[in-house]
Amino acid sequence: MSLSSKYIYEDTNQKTKYNFEISLKENEIYLNVKEEDIFNKEYEASLPLSTLLEKNNMFKICNNNEDYYNLIIKLINAKKYKIIKEANDIFVVFYIKNIITEKEDEMKLCLRRKDLEINSILESYNNAIKDLKNENLKLKNNISIVNNDVSELKNENLKLKNNISILNNDVSELKNENIFLKNEISELKNIILELKNNKEQMNQKLKELDIFYDLKYSSILNDNNERIFFQSLIKCNNMKLLYRLSRDGSEPTDFHRLCDNKGPTITLFKSDNNRKFGGYLSKNWESKGDWKADNNVFLFSIDLNKKYKIKNNQTSSYFCYGECGPKFSEFGFGNFGNLLAKNKCFERKLSDYYEVDQEYKIYEISGNIEILCKDLEVYKVEL
Repeated sequence: MSLSSKYIYEDTNQKTKYNFEISLKENEIYLNVKEEDIFNKEYEASLPLSTLLEKNNMFKICNNNEDYYNLIIKLINAKKYKIIKEANDIFVVFYIKNIITEKEDEMKLCLRRKDLEINSILESYNNAIKDLKNENLKLKNNISIVNNDVSELKNENLKLKNNISILNNDVSELKNENIFLKNEISELKNIILELKNNKEQMNQKLKELDIFYDLKYSSILNDNNERIFFQSLIKCNNMKLLYRLSRDGSEPTDFHRLCDNKGPTITLFKSDNNRKFGGYLSKNWESKGDWKADNNVFLFSIDLNKKYKIKNNQTSSYFCYGECGPKFSEFGFGNFGNLLAKNKCFERKLSDYYEVDQEYKIYEISGNIEILCKDLEVYKVEL
């Protein structure tokens, strides 16, 4: 089994940002940390599970390799860690409970820096130049990766050929002139810095066309058209995932723990008959109370590309109770208890509470009056 997760950590004191990845491959956990600067220094460590057992006895509660991995992921999600830099090494420090003393211990893991030698740099450029001579199409693809400005490269083919000729001459001279090597490396650093600036500009352009980040990794939305429709349901600046049933637990208390008092939210549901639908709430979910009013509530169907606005002046548009999942008028989890149990999600006649078109058919969203839950996601709507 192979698992992998990526994160971003910012050290506000040192004004440093780290991109890091944790992955499980066979019987080892791998940590890879990249320090964001002009050189993108990279650090890594390979940790056999036996080593983690030696560092903290909390790992003894795990039954398999995936449990070890998930335990560390939970520590990261709970922000029970930090990244510090000492000399030329990076340390990842986890704060993990000791099952004997029941106190938090520091588990400090050292990551060594990966250094790239000059000979390796030269060899990479030699291989790249050989490929550039024989494959013009491959040249365009490689340069597009570095430059990220494809349109400019297509319009300046002559300039590209001149640059290739200069690089060919430079590589030949590098074999005999050490001083020229130093000058060329300095020049390449300037080019890399310029390319980074071009990359930021291109990323800004792409960001305007891209869907929100969390929606890319939804366990329910499978393709781009579904994500675009979901994002278009309400005008907002971002949608941040608060709760995923398959990840965070299927008890109502799990839902309320992560979603209560978060402001506007949009709930996305997937049933066992592969229907996809949900509802929007402009107010807070709460664990205490009863039926409450929200004139901004609406339901939606991903499969039908439909939106159902609640009729005005409804006093019972959503329900707040700690032992019940998300529930709207005539729609949601009608019974109490585990959200994966039978007959927990229902759909009744929506036309009594919502605005529907003339073609409306009862149960057209879910397909039945009672269905089973396959997965559930709740996103915080940032207006």
